[in-house]
Amino acid sequence: MQRDLRDQGLAAFPAPWIKELVLRQLEVNRAALARADCNFDRWVAGLSEADVYDVGRNATLPLHPVHYWTHLTGEKYVSFIGRVEIFEADLKAFCAQVGIAEPERIDRNVSGVLGDSGDYRYAAAMRAGTRDKIERLFIEDFALFGYRTWSPTM
Repeated sequence: MQRDLRDQGLAAFPAPWIKELVLRQLEVNRAALARADCNFDRWVAGLSEADVYDVGRNATLPLHPVHYWTHLTGEKYVSFIGRVEIFEADLKAFCAQVGIAEPERIDRNVSGVLGDSGDYRYAAAMRAGTRDKIERLFIEDFALFGYRTWSPTM
């Protein structure tokens, strides 16, 4: 979000009204971050269900359920879903599925989402209440994509 706040104002838009809408929505995001003093736990605490579930409310908020774009009435509607967590392996599988050569990789996802302990990389930095809220808001994504939920002792 911080990168969007910095870069989107300089981007080209197909119409002035679209740029105005995007900048207005980015200002909502900036104000929410400022109210939370750029603290992730406080920012998540301030999110409402409408912020997350209603894509039209703020299309610049990068925090909507993924299944909105991959499933229809609970059924997978796309032929391939790649994951950031295992990007290189999924890119290789996708290239094989569609019959194209795997591109040369300049930038590798070496850090991964899972930490050395096998836990989600940033989960330990979040308050338990933040993890609980994220899990509740995205419970359908957790189920549809096979992500494990956080344990209460994490």
